[in-house]
Amino acid sequence: MLSQRISVHALTITPFTIDGRIDIAALHDQIDRLASHSLSLWTGCGAGMEGLGQSDLDSHRILEHTVEAANDRVAIIAIGIEPSLPEDMTEFMLEAYKLGATMAQIEPPRQLPGDATSLVNYENYLRIVLESVDAPCAVNFAASAGQLLQDQSLARLMQSYDHLRMINFTETDFESLVEVLSLRDEKFDVIVSNPIDSLSALALGAQGFRSLEANIAPTTCAAIAHGFTTEEFAQVTNAYANIAELSQLIANAGGVRAVKGVMRRLGLPGGYMRSPHLEANERDIDAIMNFIDKSDIPSWEGW
Repeated sequence: MLSQRISVHALTITPFTIDGRIDIAALHDQIDRLASHSLSLWTGCGAGMEGLGQSDLDSHRILEHTVEAANDRVAIIAIGIEPSLPEDMTEFMLEAYKLGATMAQIEPPRQLPGDATSLVNYENYLRIVLESVDAPCAVNFAASAGQLLQDQSLARLMQSYDHLRMINFTETDFESLVEVLSLRDEKFDVIVSNPIDSLSALALGAQGFRSLEANIAPTTCAAIAHGFTTEEFAQVTNAYANIAELSQLIANAGGVRAVKGVMRRLGLPGGYMRSPHLEANERDIDAIMNFIDKSDIPSWEGW
């Protein structure tokens, strides 16, 4: 068995009623379902830009109920929308910790300057936030965050702030991922944000992956990590192949809206989209359901 620490992270959806209210009962059911599989939960503004249809009060209620439903079983990482100012990011994070989040992710600012000073500006933005909070933090390593590898900025930040505990690697640039992994120590985790990248990332030494598909198939997602850790490669390749194809179908059908459409078909607590977001095309949901019916996912999930 490998000694590598590996976890699976569910990018949680927010169940809304058909008239746009947060469906608290469905939210509790879904969080309980995910927590029972020991998946870390990313929540607050929801998946797939659902945060654009939510108020601050909505985000606080979602996080509060997620913490209540998880009942200390798993880690909860709070996510927000891209801020305009570091003070906005800090305010969100402090409120998230107050509501019970285990960790909060620092999102890149809405507009990063594209000139030669951008590296210094982004590092300074992160320092302002990190110096304003003292609880565990993650950094969203998006395209703009690639600047952190220039001039050893990420290394300086990791050495300066012990509460910087995770990089959520949202890019597909594996050269940068290798460099990020070379900087980490035993208290620092690097995860990737797409299950399609999971096996490559785990082989390179990453500690896990984040998955929207876990809302539908948490057991299958967990089997990727378990099979990799226990070196049961028939298990890991089967689970990975099923989740990778499901992931591609979901992405092509609109992401979170497709997840919710599939969950409704399966009788799972996914709920509806909230305006201005539209529901997925039913033909796309038919195609995903056709794949699921022919896949090994029902066997993994016990449906």
